Order: sequence, then C-alpha cells, then structure tokens
Amino acid sequence: MNYVYQGIKEILYELLLSKLPIRQRFFRVLFRFQNLRRIMRKYHDIKFSVDNKSICQVSDNLKNYGYSVSHIDINSELLDEVHSLKYKEDVSNKFFDSYDDVINYKGIREHSRYVANNCHLDSNEILKLSNNPEIKKIVKNYLGDKAELKASVCWVSMSEVLDSNNFEFGFHMDISNWKWLNVFINLSEVLIENGPHSCIEKTHEKRHFSSFLERRLGYNRAISIYGESRIKIFTGPVGTAIFEDTGNYHRALPIISGHRLMLQLNYSNYNNFDI
Repeated sequence: MNYVYQGIKEILYELLLSKLPIRQRFFRVLFRFQNLRRIMRKYHDIKFSVDNKSICQVSDNLKNYGYSVSHIDINSELLDEVHSLKYKEDVSNKFFDSYDDVINYKGIREHSRYVANNCHLDSNEILKLSNNPEIKKIVKNYLGDKAELKASVCWVSMSEVLDSNNFEFGFHMDISNWKWLNVFINLSEVLIENGPHSCIEKTHEKRHFSSFLERRLGYNRAISIYGESRIKIFTGPVGTAIFEDTGNYHRALPIISGHRLMLQLNYSNYNNFDI
C-alpha cells in the first residue's frame, strides 16, 4: 500500500508546495480522475470540431488503444541537423556541442538522458518534418484542424548510467492538457537493449480505480493490474513513428547497451504545452 502514501504525498506537493500557478496546480490534481478527464476530452472534441471518422488504421489504433505505429522517411539532412544540435545533460545541466560529443564523452555521466529542447526552432528539417502531411493528417483527425506543434525534443539516452531499477524506467502518465498527441520518431535503430519506448494499451481511456493516486506505476504492479499482454514495446529502425496519447501509462525501458536517439513532437490546441 506504499502507493497510497506516495500518491497522497505527491498530490499535497502539487497543491501546497509546487511553484506552478494555482490554476495549474488544481488542474494537475483533477487530471488524475479518469472520469473527469473523459468528460473534458469529449468537451475538447466538441470545442475543436474533432471528426472521429476513420481515415486509416493508424488513426483507428490511436483512438482505440492510445497508440499507433507507422513509418516516416528520414533524410540525411535531418539527421545531420539533429547531430549538430546542442544537448543538455539532465541533473548537471552540462551542455554538449553535438550528438557526437555526447556519444563520445569519456567523463563521468550524471544522467543517462541528454536533451535538445524545442529543436524545431534550430532545425529547419525538424520543422519541415513536423508538417509532414502523413503526420498532420493523424494529428488533425485526433485533435482537430486547429492543432499545432507546441514543442519538440531530441533525446539521446545512454546506457550504463542508471540502474535498471531507477524510477526513471517506471511507467507514468503525463499531465499536460486535457488532450494532446505525441509523435515519437526513432532517429537511430532501437532494439530491446537500447531502451525502447513502451506503453500500456487503452489506459488513455480507462485505468484502474486507484490510478488517481498512482501517476507512477512500477513494472510489477503494472503486470499485476493489466497483465503482460497489454504492455507494448516499440523497437524498430530509423523512421519508426509512435503516435501516442501519453495521458496513458508509458515508459522507456532500461538501456542495457548502446544508446537511443529519438525525436518527440508535441501537438495540442492549447498554449503552454508542458512536456
């Protein structure tokens, strides 16, 4: 029952100690209640004239399961621009001048994750990709015609830094807005040992009763509640694209060897999208 204590502790922190504006604090607590979120998602769809008609298998899977996998062609120009971005190490906030500098670093790593935030502002190719017709078709079908790119991140994740039991590798749900869409695109081949993305299908719509206390969910508890068959793991070559409502439970698996390079595109009808 440790999750009860942890959940109450996190809610109290959100309400009393968080530095976010009061309105956002209450939102982050209310979001946990799945019936309220379902109502607000329906309100969102009415407000933004979301057309729920089927347009392809990707959109059907996204609506029904909370995720769908496709493939996007990635050109060498985009990879060159991604490799030349500046990356910041989590925890230390140390900057690296390029992807190669991150990969080849011989010093002590403070964290396994290195990020280039809002990389579409520094890369014309990423901005162009965010307007890819195939991507925009799925985004507009899920969020409505007015949905826009709100944020982007390039992630470099390294092995042999964090223990596999670290909370970073546990399931969690994002709390951003009532409805949004993430597109995760592999920019390196991702095998099971490279820490692939994973989620629990259908939890974007319906979660277990005590989920309002469990924004984070350990792997063993996830198995005991949802079973192994509902946990999906996304390996694949460069260009593998995961369309996902990350209001579901999702995680990155522990990185056993090598590294992972991923682009995340965030779409929403709301401003101040919080990754």
